[in-house]
Amino acid sequence: MGRIMKEVILSRRLKAIAGMVTEGSVPADVGCDHAHIPIWLIQTGRIRRAIALDVAEGPLKMAAMNLAEYGVDSVELRQSDGLERLEAGEADTLIIAGMGGALTHRILEQYPERVRSFREIILEPQSEVPQLRTWLRESGFTIVEEELVPEDGKYYPVMKVLPPGRAPADRETDEIPEELADLFGGCLICRKDPVLAGMLNRNTRILTDILGGLNPEQHKERIAQISLELSRIRAALERMQ
Repeated sequence: MGRIMKEVILSRRLKAIAGMVTEGSVPADVGCDHAHIPIWLIQTGRIRRAIALDVAEGPLKMAAMNLAEYGVDSVELRQSDGLERLEAGEADTLIIAGMGGALTHRILEQYPERVRSFREIILEPQSEVPQLRTWLRESGFTIVEEELVPEDGKYYPVMKVLPPGRAPADRETDEIPEELADLFGGCLICRKDPVLAGMLNRNTRILTDILGGLNPEQHKERIAQISLELSRIRAALERMQ
């Protein structure tokens, strides 16, 4: 009797990332950490092979141990700073997850021709999200799908992005003001995402409580800042009614 291989279990956040990968594609997972996403994709039959890259040797060693433990031999491991050791055409899906928005931006900007060669890009930035969305939009990228994942008391945006030149002809998000789309996610607003609505309502309560405790004479600048944040949140919530 053959050995029964252990199945990898993904967190809700990682499963949302993996779920956006098109079936049958060849993903390149940059900053792969322990390679759980490509392992899960192969075990579930969504893909047949993948490339996993990380700048540090430690995560790659752990990834190699996981590949052996889970019985997966079709993931190629490479030590690479971003896309440094990945040539255009080697993969058609790019995954960049678990990094700050600024680092995600740097990786995408460093090798523009390689980035343009992908059919889709899956991003899960953990900071500077509005700034990353703004840069993507201004650089010709198109966010075509987005999910907001609550996990461990935080909210993680997961987005599928098309490289410049691959934008669909008709986009529902074109009706959303750019400022709101960059701040909160145009796709999420368009589909009246309940997780986003819950987060925005929670933030409204928090900011309103803070506002009520500020002295109008002593905290004019802070009051103006919070009032602006609240007006943007209310504008997004109105579009989700």
